[in-house]
Amino acid sequence: MLNRYFDTDLPFLRFCWNVLVFSAVSLFPVLLFYVVLSPGLGAMLITNEAAFFRFARQVLTNGVTVIFAVNYAGFFALALFQRQRGSKRPHYLFLDVLARALLFVLLHVLIYVLSADLFASFGGDPRVALQVVGPTLERAFLFENISGVYLYSTLPGAFIVYLTVLHQSSGSAAVNPNTWFKSVTAIGLCAAVVVLVTTMSVGLNHSLGEP
Repeated sequence: MLNRYFDTDLPFLRFCWNVLVFSAVSLFPVLLFYVVLSPGLGAMLITNEAAFFRFARQVLTNGVTVIFAVNYAGFFALALFQRQRGSKRPHYLFLDVLARALLFVLLHVLIYVLSADLFASFGGDPRVALQVVGPTLERAFLFENISGVYLYSTLPGAFIVYLTVLHQSSGSAAVNPNTWFKSVTAIGLCAAVVVLVTTMSVGLNHSLGEP
């Protein structure tokens, strides 16, 4: 599947389209779960047109953008990794976890600042927007805000990448006796992404202060 849909030999627009579709499929169930779990949110989105459009704008400009970018970087890097012989898997996995967490946080910083300028979010103050990023992402792992939706929506792509890399030198996953162990390892790496995002957010919160 990866070689068919996420190969660097694909035309650029086709590769982007495949990543976008995968990102949307990863996002929708988690977003629906969040709406159902949030008291009154579903009813408000149905009855309040302005609230629905603000919510949809936030999901499209922030959520889809972040998830797409993280997945694009992950699948593109994996395609390059698979072409290189002698590459060290532990180094690759470590760098991928670090890159995903860093990209997730930095994209939130950029999008929040741009939202303050373009949509007058956060009172139209970029400084406030910066200060909001840390506290927001710090609680995302608890699924307390919509950034938690975006964070967990990046994990299906991460899991596929990690499982693929772990199986790189062991042949088919169907006949590999260590498949269960590698699946658990891939889940652990996904958890490491969440922990690292949270850690970076705590550091950002302490650096910039609360709004």
